[in-house]
Amino acid sequence: MSHGNLYRRNDSKYHKPATYDGSTHWQDYLVHFELVAEINQWDDHQKALELATSLRGAAQGVLSDLHPDMRRDYRSLVNALASRFKPENQSELYRAQIKSRLRKRGEPLTELAQDIKRLVRLAYPTAPLQVREQLARDCFTDSLNDSELEWVVFQAKSQTVDDALRVGHEYEAFQKGRHGRLTIKHGVRMQREVLNKENNMSMDKDEKSDKKDDMLREILKRIEQLENQNKSNKNPNKNKQKSNMKCVYCGKLGHLESKCFKRLDDEENWNKIEGKPTRKVR
Repeated sequence: MSHGNLYRRNDSKYHKPATYDGSTHWQDYLVHFELVAEINQWDDHQKALELATSLRGAAQGVLSDLHPDMRRDYRSLVNALASRFKPENQSELYRAQIKSRLRKRGEPLTELAQDIKRLVRLAYPTAPLQVREQLARDCFTDSLNDSELEWVVFQAKSQTVDDALRVGHEYEAFQKGRHGRLTIKHGVRMQREVLNKENNMSMDKDEKSDKKDDMLREILKRIEQLENQNKSNKNPNKNKQKSNMKCVYCGKLGHLESKCFKRLDDEENWNKIEGKPTRKVR
């Protein structure tokens, strides 16, 4: 292609690549840049110029270390940036990150899977794609931080990390639905227990009221019995003394001479004979 296509950035169909400052992973940026270059139909010379003008910060400093001719050579520029921001000894660092990577509390499974893929790609850049897929699948399973979920994913015999991710989503959806059903059942059970408790309290209250009424009736009955007993036993000494009295006039028990009806009758008869007024005994 002619260098005239360099001015395609003025074209409405032009796609501008993102800038790179060295703070993110070089390999990720390179994939992005080459896709943009393919859309814009750039040749290597155009790609070198576009890449050089997309550098910022520490990445831009790499240009000053290159010979002017190498700055316009795409392969030389890519190799220089890779040697600066993707040294081979970083593979061990990424492998260590994979070993220590665990799912955070509340972290979506999709984000975890994407991060595992990235780390595997950086830790094993020269490995075949199929090997990286299997490594990512195993690392994803080990990083789930949930023994039950790990077992479900393992039992599914997933071939790729995407397959394992799908199984994980299905399991969590099932668990969420199950938790919702259990919550509803728990709420119904709690409501039933509250109603039963209220009914029991009402029954206990009725029983207590009945027992109280029975006690009152028993007390009143006892009081009545005591009153009757007191009436029958009123002045027992006096009654006993009265029963032991003996009239000296008629010789009978139970009264004194002053209350003796025989004596009174005799006196009344005698008074009639003598013509004296009779007395009435009260």
